[in-house]
This record gives sequence, structure tokens and C-alpha cells, in this order.
Amino acid sequence: MRGESVKAKPDNIIQAILRTMGRHRQATAAVVMAMLTFSGFLMMVIVIYAQVALARAQAREQTVANLLTMVQRQGSLIDGQFLKYEGLLSVIATTAVDNLAGGIREEPDVYMASDFDAEKQGIQLVDSSRYNTKVSIANTAFVLPEGLRPDTVKYDMERLAALKKHHYKVLLRSHSEDAATYTPKRAERALTDVGVPIAWAYVGLDNGVFSVYPGHGAFPDGFDHRDSPWYDLAVGTHGPQWGAPSLDLTGLGLVLTCAQALYTDDDQPLGVAGIDVTFDYIIEDLLVAPEFADKEGVEAFLLDAEGNIVIRSTSAGKEYRGANTGKQRQIRMPEYHHEAVVQAVKEKRSGQIEARGPEGMELVVYTRMHSIGWYYVVAGDVSTMLNLD
Repeated sequence: MRGESVKAKPDNIIQAILRTMGRHRQATAAVVMAMLTFSGFLMMVIVIYAQVALARAQAREQTVANLLTMVQRQGSLIDGQFLKYEGLLSVIATTAVDNLAGGIREEPDVYMASDFDAEKQGIQLVDSSRYNTKVSIANTAFVLPEGLRPDTVKYDMERLAALKKHHYKVLLRSHSEDAATYTPKRAERALTDVGVPIAWAYVGLDNGVFSVYPGHGAFPDGFDHRDSPWYDLAVGTHGPQWGAPSLDLTGLGLVLTCAQALYTDDDQPLGVAGIDVTFDYIIEDLLVAPEFADKEGVEAFLLDAEGNIVIRSTSAGKEYRGANTGKQRQIRMPEYHHEAVVQAVKEKRSGQIEARGPEGMELVVYTRMHSIGWYYVVAGDVSTMLNLD
């Protein structure tokens, strides 16, 4: 009757708990209220945590999307510049074919590279900090292979020498369209001291005639442009062809060459025209987007259609030297270190991945440059990449 247990029928555990709760109703009510309060608080914490996690995930997703937009924008800018260089090369190629086919009204002076070495009278040489030697922006230099006499190819050399005014404008326009209107003094300074993207413009004919602008000497013995990688790159093709990095013979370091085969109106091969763009210009002015500038650990790359590294931003200012054998030496560049990115390049996909790199977890964002088929890639530490200003 007092609500206590009896010996005749002992309580089980549940009955004992209920009997105890009945005797201590106030304490039981307090415990129940505390449990309900704690449960409500716990549920609130879980909901808030889920909302915060969702907000963080959405913010991270938006940051990655912004990164992809930045990379795509810079990739399009680089692609546009490469298309511009291709257009300038086409000017040289078309004019060279026209000159060789239709003749020229003028009879320009023709100077061999050896004339520049001897500083022959009539050649307008200037000391150039850009080229670290004396060059001429008023004259084209010619080199002939052993056994080819100048008098047998005088016609071709005169017609290629007439390209000098086109070479002059092409080099200036590689900097900007306004540069083509510079005064002679300002243009000379831009070409010989400040520097412009295209360092050299040249034409090599199948018969062995080679012309280069700006004119200069110091060609190695036995030089024959037909042994050069850029010549093999374009022979038998149509349109501009970008090659692998190569070591400039004059000491400018690594250059990236674009070459285009020359054909007569009836599709007979004449030779190859080419331009060299210096690595340092591409890296300093094109490769690193403003958003990634001064971000330690962030690196930008250009990959070819097979996923091989063509240029990387950490190559800026590096010295590349080698024995001068008289032949332009290509530099073998490695395959990009993330296999997933290489596979995406081969499948022509753009996107991003997170993967372990040499220094830890990396966020890699890559986009295809549709005009030339290469890829622009930006990679760096995940936290650094996700905290760009």
C-alpha cells in the first residue's frame, strides 16, 4: 500500500526503476527535463554543424569554380597571344612566297653572317643588351651551307633580304600593335634593349639559303638550317606548327619556336619560315595570372597535347647552356607528374583534381587552349589555392 516492493513477488529491473521514480517524483522530473534540454541542445548543435559544413562545402565549391574561371581566363589570354604569333608568322610566310614568286622592285643589299662578324661597312650594327651582342635591325643576315656559292642563289637572297621591313614590323607588333608606329629611336630601343616577345624571325629554303632577322654573326661552323628541329617540324605540313623548347644558338636561353612550311601556288615546297619566342617573356608576361602572382608554392605550366611539360613558371631566369655544335638543341621536357591530369589532357577534358604532390596535397586546375591544343595548368598547396585574394 505504501508503494514498496514485497518479498512474495520481487520487482524486476524495470519495476524497480519505476517504483524509485514514483518515490522521487521531483528528482525524476528534473532529470527528465535536463535530458530533454540536453537532447534539444544536441539536436540544435547537429543542425548548426550541418549547416556550417554545408556552407563551407558550398563556399569551397564556389572558390574552386572561381579558380577554374581564373585559369580559363588566363588560358584564353595565352591562347590568344599564341594565335597572334601564328598570324605574324603567316605574314612572313606569305610575303616570302610572294617575293620568291613575283620578284621585287628593289635590289636590297645582301650580307652574309660573316660580314656581321667582320662589321663590314654598310651594316648598321648596334650594341644590344637584349641579345648580348651586336645586331642590326636594318639588315638581314644570310648563312649558306658548305658548298653552296652565293652567286648561285643571289636571286633568292635578294628576295628574302627584301623581307627586312616585314620582319621589323612583325617583331614590334609581337609586343603591341601600337609598337609598329614607334619612332625609329624608340623602336630601336624596344628591339635591342627592352626586348619584345619574338626574338628572331627567319626563313630557310630547301636549297640551303637561310636568312635571319635581326641580322647578326657568330654562327657556328657547319651550320645548316635543314638540320634544325624547327625545319623538320614544319616540312610537309600546312599551317603554323609549335615545337618543343630548344636552346637558342646565340645565348638567349630557351626559346619556343613556331614554324610554317612555304609552298608555291602549285603546292611545291619552298622551305620553312619560323619565329622564336623567348621563355622568359612567356613566363613573366603570360604564364602567371595576377591572382597567382607572389603566391608561394603556386606554379603554372603549359602542357602539350600529350601531357608533357612545355613551360613551367619556375623556369624563369634559369640559365641553359650547352656545347655549341652548330645545331639547335631541343630540351627534353618531362611528362606532368599527375597521371590523372595527363589522362585528362589526352582526353581533351578541363577540370581540377586534388592529389598528393611532391610537397603534400595539391589542388591542380587545368584548362584546354582550344586553338593550339595545349593545356594551361595551375597547381599549388590546397590551402594556398583556396585562399587567393
